[in-house]
Amino acid sequence: DPGARHETWTLLQAEKNRRTILLTTHFMEEADLLGDRIAILAHGQLQCCGSGMFLKSQYGAGYHLTIVYESSSKSDLVTRTLELLSRHISGIHLQSVIGQEAIFLISAKHRTEVGDLAQERFARQNEEENVEVAEIDENAQFLGQLKVTQRLKGFPYYWQHVEAMFIKRIIFFYRKWIMFVMNLFFPIFYMALMVWTTTFVPSPTEQPSLKIDMSPFGGTSGSGYVLCSNYTDGSIGDGFDLYGSLRETTARLSAPSNLYIDTVQNVSAYVVNLIQQIGSRNFGIHYPLAFERQYIRLSSTNIRAFFNNFAYTTPPLAISVADSMLISNATKKNIVLEYDNWTLESDGEFTGEDSDVLAEKSKVKTMDINSSVVVVNDIKKRYGDFEAVKGVTFHVKAGQCFGLLGVNGAGKTSTFQMLTGENEITEGDAFVNGWSVTTDWKKAGANIGYCPQFDAVLKEMTGEETLYMFARIRGIPKKDIPEKVNAVIHTIGIGLYAKRQIKGYSGGNKRRLSLGIALIGLPPVLLLDEPTTGVDPKARRIIWNIFTKVRSLGTALVLTSHSMNECEALCTELAIMVYGTWL
Repeated sequence: DPGARHETWTLLQAEKNRRTILLTTHFMEEADLLGDRIAILAHGQLQCCGSGMFLKSQYGAGYHLTIVYESSSKSDLVTRTLELLSRHISGIHLQSVIGQEAIFLISAKHRTEVGDLAQERFARQNEEENVEVAEIDENAQFLGQLKVTQRLKGFPYYWQHVEAMFIKRIIFFYRKWIMFVMNLFFPIFYMALMVWTTTFVPSPTEQPSLKIDMSPFGGTSGSGYVLCSNYTDGSIGDGFDLYGSLRETTARLSAPSNLYIDTVQNVSAYVVNLIQQIGSRNFGIHYPLAFERQYIRLSSTNIRAFFNNFAYTTPPLAISVADSMLISNATKKNIVLEYDNWTLESDGEFTGEDSDVLAEKSKVKTMDINSSVVVVNDIKKRYGDFEAVKGVTFHVKAGQCFGLLGVNGAGKTSTFQMLTGENEITEGDAFVNGWSVTTDWKKAGANIGYCPQFDAVLKEMTGEETLYMFARIRGIPKKDIPEKVNAVIHTIGIGLYAKRQIKGYSGGNKRRLSLGIALIGLPPVLLLDEPTTGVDPKARRIIWNIFTKVRSLGTALVLTSHSMNECEALCTELAIMVYGTWL
């Protein structure tokens, strides 16, 4: 934006004493301000070199007289103006006619003929390369061929989309064949390598039985088995008799132990039985414990009741607390009343919204959305807690140009991103040709041509191939595509570069191509986000004239810009955007 540009100029001027600076620019003003010596390049060759004053004396175009008419300037009115000026100033001729603005060029050697009156009224501008009117008309005459009366629908439309994407992919792979080969053969090579490595994996075999030493887990004894196996028949009979007697004895001896075990398993029954047998000694211990528990519970109840009765047992303290609460509430109310007494009688000179902004909001709320091509009703955009756009409202009719002027970060691009469907609208709604952007985006988007702030092109494709691709996407019938693409190429003036890959384009030619993409099919609405950024003065004038011709065909324009001159030359209505809202 202009503010940041001038700050950058100040920084570069401060660094000139300590550094050697090489600067490229499209603006003679910037070159004249910063450059000690200026070189002019054209078609890859050095045309001239010298100081700013030397270049002005040798190649200076002279003075520019800018006349702004009340309505779009007509040829007869401009001709009469030129005849009138020629009577007083020699060597004056018409340079360009853009919208409501006509620019006349006065030769530097005839500047003495201007006179005091002309000096007061003539607008002196920075020198720019001369743009012939004939050249502008030659480029603009193809605009009439851009209009598309019939578009594809249904299956043919979507099939042409598939065809456009398939051709784009073929072109990309053809120009970047090394990447294509890597993408195709590297996965195949990787899979083959994986299969080959599996041959080195040993196959499963049956493992032999393992001998395990049980000594670490404890010993074994076989003596009982040996004794039993050596018993004779007689001893076995005796042994059974003896075993039986021992078993009975053992059972009798173990009875008390078994009784103990059974009792322990039912401890509750054992304790109750023991208490019943022993009698008063255990009761003497049991009941005091019960009375003690009851005593504690009674004490807790008494303490809780004491606190519940606190306000009644101590009335003076309760009254003091109540007084404190009343005084505190009264103080707060008194503060509020005191603030109200200092309310300003007016809103101030610079607060609130401008009357024109309020009138536009009122008009949009009551208007029919079909009466204008673009209707934006109080749209907002939030990114987390940050509100980038704070309720923007405007409308644009067919053949009008609405300009959004603002510095970097004002919210212009965010507004465009909502209108084009790139970002969702947080609140509000917008309508394009009667279709809602939030609910019917496909139908609304079909009526929009968009030139983004940053060029959205594939550098491996040529300009012509890019225009063909977008013509297919737009649904233009296949038989009409060559004519429409040729008209766009001649309109934007990239005939010399149309068959070159975009990676060899300059910044200005990329902007021209982005504009050409927006012009494909000449939709009812053009959204132009800083369309002339990085464009040289000659091309800028051509683009301005294209916009004027497009408006005459009934297309509505919505553009953002940093240049007040651009907005004055093109816009029928202008809004200044600051911090996401109209100023």
